[in-house]
Amino acid sequence: MLNLKLIDPKNTILLVIDIQNDYCSKNGKVSLIRKRDVTPVQNIIIPLKKFIKETENENIPVIFTRMIEDHHFMKENARIKFQSSLKPLDICIPNTKGFDYFKIKPNKNNFEIIKKSYDTFSNPELEKILKKLKIKNIILTGAYTSVCVDSTLRTAYTKGYNVIVPKDLVSMPKEKLYQHNATIDIWNSLFAHVVNSKEIISLWGEK
Repeated sequence: MLNLKLIDPKNTILLVIDIQNDYCSKNGKVSLIRKRDVTPVQNIIIPLKKFIKETENENIPVIFTRMIEDHHFMKENARIKFQSSLKPLDICIPNTKGFDYFKIKPNKNNFEIIKKSYDTFSNPELEKILKKLKIKNIILTGAYTSVCVDSTLRTAYTKGYNVIVPKDLVSMPKEKLYQHNATIDIWNSLFAHVVNSKEIISLWGEK
């Protein structure tokens, strides 16, 4: 059961992972080229906006991330795996609409991290921010559950952070919801405190 210590505003941060057009929009590459139904991802946007507002009301820092999934920027091992796919597809290329945020973006008080790997910790800036702010707890939200969110979550857990996941604020395309469900089950068993966003907001209200 979640307790206030795990979401204490004094040492908690919120990560909003990869809410970008190519991953989330019906006009993005995942939808148009890979023919995935991104409706489940779009369904988290409105509640995520509300949750971010509640988070900022608690003076909790917010970090937005954006992914560059372009083989030109990948490390060799990632490029080899990428190119072994039957239909490799560069996604979220800088200076394209697909790289832009989808219906949500950081404000002047938020942090932003650009990454070239699924794991947000691959950019050293993340840990610099966490250490500077003396963060102990990380609330993870965003896209996609079994890819960038999972990669970041496991590293956070390994590094000793308490990880909290509002399960209604992570998602992935409809065709991959079996991965979403399996990933959340694993998190709940081993790596994270999986709750509903309303439970977090309610605990903040009890302070």
